[in-house]
Amino acid sequence: MNNYVLGQREINLSRRDILQGEDLQALWHLKSGALRVDILANDGNYVFDRLVLPGDVVGIENLVEIREHRRVRALTPSCLHQIHLSSEGQTRDLLIDAFTRIYQRTREFVTFRTGSTDARVRRLLIALCGPGLGDQPETAECALPSLSDIAAIVDAAPESVCRALANLRQNNFLQDRTASMSKFIHLGNRPTRLHIGASLNPSV
Repeated sequence: MNNYVLGQREINLSRRDILQGEDLQALWHLKSGALRVDILANDGNYVFDRLVLPGDVVGIENLVEIREHRRVRALTPSCLHQIHLSSEGQTRDLLIDAFTRIYQRTREFVTFRTGSTDARVRRLLIALCGPGLGDQPETAECALPSLSDIAAIVDAAPESVCRALANLRQNNFLQDRTASMSKFIHLGNRPTRLHIGASLNPSV
């Protein structure tokens, strides 16, 4: 965080919970978890717009008065901390930080939709488990979104995502640990093992 102030209020969202009412109009700092922001398309359906990861700001559209119908939904259990602004300097710092992160997410998003489905899913899983994993030999833990959410983000059919996950398992990148947990190994310069809470039912 920079010069802007985090208030006392925190909210916790379970997977698939939606930010509602006045909370959707507020400014939030994502402390943990992962969110998806959807926008209302011309056909009346919400479509995926961007991914929100820890450290990102939620609700920046309210500050710059972008008028659009948005839905913010938790991909994994998430904690948000409300942001309070009391000066022009804090507002400036927030805008710089928020738009820098949005630019980074946009570049990441391109990689989630480029190449084979296996490669897209692999990149998404690494992003969800946090930055700098290739430099850390320790095990990290994170939750996994539903199969339908993964499919929406990587722009692939759920069946294709299932096959990609199977291939990642076959290649020892993804290995089941229990019925509800999986782990994957980042085969980079320094291998990193990660344990992921998984729910791979297309209906959830």
